[in-house]
Amino acid sequence: VRARVNAAYGYNAIARVRVTQTAAQGFAEGQAAFGTVPAAAPAELSPEIVARAAQTAAPIGDVDLRAALETLAVNVLSRADTAEKDST
Repeated sequence: VRARVNAAYGYNAIARVRVTQTAAQGFAEGQAAFGTVPAAAPAELSPEIVARAAQTAAPIGDVDLRAALETLAVNVLSRADTAEKDST
């Protein structure tokens, strides 16, 4: 590690590397708990966007793929709808 860092810097930037071992429970104390930040409420979707997304994905035979494409279509169409509202 020392040789690679010094080679990258081009001079003896690191003279010594010391590896220490600490208790595993010491690391958990400094970490933030996941899920504590409240998620933003989802925006209301217009029925037109949901219907258009369903119509777009309707020809797909695979149920899981159709659901994923519907979700993608809703996201794309709602973003486009939001952009149109913001530009007016």
